[in-house]
Amino acid sequence: MEQSPSPSRLSFLLLLLLLPLSFAVEVPSPPSSGKGNAPVNGGRVCENFTVPIVGGISLCITPKSRPPPPTLSSYFERRSVREFLLAHNRVRGALREKPLQWDRNLARFARRWANQRRRNCDMVHSMGPYGENLFWGGAGADWTAVQAVEEWAKEAEDYDRDSNECAPGKMCGHFTQLVWNETDKVGCALVNCIKGGVIITCNYDPPGNYVGESPFQ
Repeated sequence: MEQSPSPSRLSFLLLLLLLPLSFAVEVPSPPSSGKGNAPVNGGRVCENFTVPIVGGISLCITPKSRPPPPTLSSYFERRSVREFLLAHNRVRGALREKPLQWDRNLARFARRWANQRRRNCDMVHSMGPYGENLFWGGAGADWTAVQAVEEWAKEAEDYDRDSNECAPGKMCGHFTQLVWNETDKVGCALVNCIKGGVIITCNYDPPGNYVGESPFQ
């Protein structure tokens, strides 16, 4: 006489029938078999292969996801940030001023303005809410963040700390903003001009160069 399936076995079979037609788990990527993608019940597609299981259910095995490699542009962006920060903080450190931190909002502001100036690269300030230094380098040279900051720092020769004034007929505002004591954030951009050369803009927050105030407070 044929025996009926036990209750526990019936429960197991019902559980299999109620399961979804397919499911996915994440495991390390298997060696490539050279085969194309294999479809799974329900119209899904496995990226590598499927393994049949009891009851017509398929196990879709997918490779463990990995972050995409850094792009060339992101590499140069990170290098540019380091160059701008090191150049600024080298000058500030020599005068015992606190180091600046990079600020993405300031960098975006600087790039937007630099992009607007790239047609003729006129040295025109944005008149925005931040402190701002501009640098223009002519065509035929590979201008860098370090060169721009060094040019601004040279204005220290024309700044008199005792009187808090520039030498007659000279500029020193780029230097005073560069070392302004209350400034703690910077963001910069370097953009190639359409007619050659580059324009470099740096923005600072809080801004400096308040009339009658010393940068070394």
